[in-house]
Amino acid sequence: MKKFLVKKSKIFFIVFLVLGFVLLLSCAVYATEYTNVHIFYQISSSGEVIFSREYTNDTMNSFTNIYLYDGFAKGGTPMTNEIARLIYDFQKSLASVNTFIVITGVIVLVAIAAMFLFSNHNRSVYYKSNLIVGIVSPSISIIFVLVLMIRNLLLMGTFNENYDTFNRVSVLQNMYMQKDASQKVDITSYYDCSSLTFVLYTIFFVIIIVYSIFMIVYTVFRYKDSTERRNQIIERAVEINV
Repeated sequence: MKKFLVKKSKIFFIVFLVLGFVLLLSCAVYATEYTNVHIFYQISSSGEVIFSREYTNDTMNSFTNIYLYDGFAKGGTPMTNEIARLIYDFQKSLASVNTFIVITGVIVLVAIAAMFLFSNHNRSVYYKSNLIVGIVSPSISIIFVLVLMIRNLLLMGTFNENYDTFNRVSVLQNMYMQKDASQKVDITSYYDCSSLTFVLYTIFFVIIIVYSIFMIVYTVFRYKDSTERRNQIIERAVEINV
């Protein structure tokens, strides 16, 4: 077993590196399922966020809040500032978590790079420096990914609590559905987003945390094994020279 763990050292570190890259790249798809859960707004001179039926996306004026407001009115729940603020907050929180995925991905990769820099991946003998970097680096990864997972779970909770509202928004802000959906009272058959993304990312974050713990345990094992072998060599040398 010991020989197997030592021989597969490079593979363990490569897997950790791959997980770091996947985490960083995953920012590109995190918000995809909830792209249409948004509302157009303007910021007043005093910094207040203002919502209106007529507001559009400055870069693509063909997209407006018109179908969103009309669709909510048709469904019997007129759009209010409270609902608009709820959508806005979710929209901003989603972007914030996505940004934190990038930050965490970079930090995890830097932490892994530190272990490669100290040659933890191919060193046959582990010294105290290898032990320290092999514990600190994965621990940093655990902390950031844990925070990321908590933020993701909180966002999932918000989504689940407002499932119907956010799905109605998603449909009414989807350029391929909005015109038809806005004319109907019940548009539940159009719903196109769920908490699946949040669940999948939570599982992925757990995998990274568990693997980081494994790397800490592996580092301690390698250091203890190296220490035992060094002591045995010293003892044999002493016996020979006595």
